[in-house]
Amino acid sequence: MVKKDPKNLERRKEAARRLAIIAGQINAVKAMIENGRDCLDIATQSSAVLNALRGVNKIILRNFMDDYYKNKKTTEEAKDEVIDVLFKFIK
Repeated sequence: MVKKDPKNLERRKEAARRLAIIAGQINAVKAMIENGRDCLDIATQSSAVLNALRGVNKIILRNFMDDYYKNKKTTEEAKDEVIDVLFKFIK
C-alpha cells in the first residue's frame, strides 16, 4: 500500500466534510417529503444531493488514480482495472 500523501489525506477530509453536509441534505429532503412539500421542490433538492455525491465521487476517484499511478501499475490487467473503476463512476 502506498503511503498517503498530504493531498490524498486532505481530499479524504474534504470528502468526509462533504458527506456530512450531504447527510443533512438527505434529512432535509426526507422532512420535505414527510411534510408534504411540493414535488418540484423535493426533486430540486434531491437533484442537489445527487450532484453533491458526484462531487464526492470525483474526489474519491482522484485519490484512486493518484495512488494507482504512484504504484506505477502498467500491466494490461491494471489498465482493465482502471477502466472498470471508471465505468462504475460513469454509469
